[in-house]
Amino acid sequence: MTAPQYDYHPQQQGRPPTITGYQVSNTVRVTVRRVDDAGKVLDAGVQAGANVAGGIAFELDEPTAATARDAAIQKAVADAVRKAKVIADAAGVSQTRLVAIGEGAVVVPRPRFDMGANVRAMAAEAPTPVAPGESTVSAEVTVRYAIGGGS
Repeated sequence: MTAPQYDYHPQQQGRPPTITGYQVSNTVRVTVRRVDDAGKVLDAGVQAGANVAGGIAFELDEPTAATARDAAIQKAVADAVRKAKVIADAAGVSQTRLVAIGEGAVVVPRPRFDMGANVRAMAAEAPTPVAPGESTVSAEVTVRYAIGGGS
């Protein structure tokens, strides 16, 4: 990204700002598959000249995320069916018929990392510590039943 830098001449009102230079920034995204290497990779970027480092995010790879989503959906449906039976029993209804079902599963990665104020100094001593977080996979299902008949 390139952004012009201006001198606004605060002491000279009415004079238009003049461009004094440009600020250029570049963002690099790196995928590291081993959490143990994340700190080393981060430190290498800083040592190569990066003056802003961060934005660490943990994500599950697609096969793992899909398996976790499927398991969460199965548990959510089983829980919804169980609750529907409890509600039907409490209402004295003996017959239920599934009318509609829908889902929405979410994977929420929760990274944990510890970056001190002086990353360069830390990099000289030991790699920046990056601890694996945990990923929460949840599923929400909506189950709609038609009920009829009494006990």
